[in-house]
Amino acid sequence: MDENPNSLFGHALDVSEGSFGRWSELPTHLKIEVLRNVPFPTLRSFMFVSKECLALVLLMKPEPTGCYVGSAVIEIRYYTRRCCTGKASLSALAFSFEVDEDGGSVVSRIVKKEDPSLDKIGAHYSDEPLSSAFRVFVQFARTLTVSKLKIVLKTAEQVIGELPTAPPLSCQQLIIHTEDPAVPPLLFRFVSPGTKLCIRSYEDVYVGDVSLESSVFDSEVVRAAPSFESVIATRITDHQLPLLRGEVLYLIAPGVTSKGINRLIWGLEKGLFRRIGAV
Repeated sequence: MDENPNSLFGHALDVSEGSFGRWSELPTHLKIEVLRNVPFPTLRSFMFVSKECLALVLLMKPEPTGCYVGSAVIEIRYYTRRCCTGKASLSALAFSFEVDEDGGSVVSRIVKKEDPSLDKIGAHYSDEPLSSAFRVFVQFARTLTVSKLKIVLKTAEQVIGELPTAPPLSCQQLIIHTEDPAVPPLLFRFVSPGTKLCIRSYEDVYVGDVSLESSVFDSEVVRAAPSFESVIATRITDHQLPLLRGEVLYLIAPGVTSKGINRLIWGLEKGLFRRIGAV
C-alpha cells in the first residue's frame, strides 16, 4: 500500500464518495472539532502527533455552561476538552469574597473546598463582600455566553440598582433564588427578551405570603420569555396572562379567574402553549 503523506493516518483510507481523506483539506475549525474528540488523556499527548495538532488543541477554549453567584461566592462552570468517555469534562472556577481588615472585601480563588489554606488571595475591593461579588459576577457574565445564570439573593441589594443594565447578560436561562419579590424585576433588567426565566425560593425555604407584583408582567422580558416558572406567588391578572408568549408556564396565580383560564385553554388549542402548570 502506497503511503500518502497528506493523509491523516499516513496511508490511503477506504472512504465513501463525498468524504474527505486528507487532513490538510479540512478548515481549521473542523480540525479543532475532530481533535476535541480524540481520546487523549492530556494536552501533551498531542505533541506526539504533530506540531500543528498541538497548536490547534492549545487554541481550544473552555465551553462555559453556567455562572453562579450567591452568599458572596462566584462559580463559573465550564466544559473542557472531551475525554475518552466521549463526554465533556465539567470543571469549575470558584471565587470567595470575605471581609478584610479595612472594612472592604478580598477575593480568593477556591482551589479545594475542603482545604481553605490552598485558596489563592487576589484583589481587594472597597465594597462589602456580597456587593463586590455581584459586581464581579456581572463583569464575568458579560464576557461569557452561557446556558445558565443563577443568582442567589435573599433580599434586594443596593448594588443591583447601581449597576448599568447594558450591555445585557448573555444566557439562555436566568435562575433566581430569593425570598424578596423585589429581586426578580430588578434582575430581569439585565437580560434580553427571549431569555428563559425561573424564580425559586431562597435555600428552598417556603416564601410565605410574598408575591410578585402585577407590574412585573408588563415587562417585555417577561412576556417574551420562552418559559416562565415561579414558585413565588404572582399577582398576574386575567388580562396579562394571555400576553405571556412562553411555551412553558408555571405560575401560582390566585388572582386569575375562570376568564383567564379559558383564555389559556384557547391558547392551548391554538398551539400557543405546550405545557402549562397552574396552582
